[in-house]
Amino acid sequence: MAILILYARAWTIGYIQGSDKQINLSPFLEAADPILQNAGIGLDVVGEGPASFQKAWEARVKATRFHGFVDNLGEFLAARRMGLVVEQTGGGFKLKTLDYIFNRVPIAPIRGSIAGLPMTAGLHYLSFESMRELVQGVVAVIDDIERLNFMQQAAYEKCDSGFDWGDRGVTLYNAICRAARQQRPTTMRS
Repeated sequence: MAILILYARAWTIGYIQGSDKQINLSPFLEAADPILQNAGIGLDVVGEGPASFQKAWEARVKATRFHGFVDNLGEFLAARRMGLVVEQTGGGFKLKTLDYIFNRVPIAPIRGSIAGLPMTAGLHYLSFESMRELVQGVVAVIDDIERLNFMQQAAYEKCDSGFDWGDRGVTLYNAICRAARQQRPTTMRS
């Protein structure tokens, strides 16, 4: 059985209530769960959220399992075939994409939902126009291990040097120092 994962690390009750996360997840589960159930594919939702939201969805879904917080994300991701990014609202960079990339999990997002990455659709990840197309596309490739391995390796190689904390940390430190020097009042000595 192939397993998918939808991962949201920062699911907190205050953030989920009426937030983009809940707004995006509900229609995705509505579209995805019956298709995945039919295909014999499981969907794991990881991250904390309101108990009422989880309970309401657990009563409606068959292929989806809610896990809450997981202690070892890397270990959890290692047992999954794909990482999904289903945010149609909320835009911007998604930190979870780096978790996917550096844990070697192929990515399938809704088009436009993974801004800020130096990657190309089709080569480094799969990209779909709608939630329904995403689910159908995932069903079509979930057992193509060669393609999934190629994509995760290509994404890793493309991002490996671009997100190196040692290098990024020095760049951030230098930028902070420049900003701090610009903020200091100039004093004149005689």
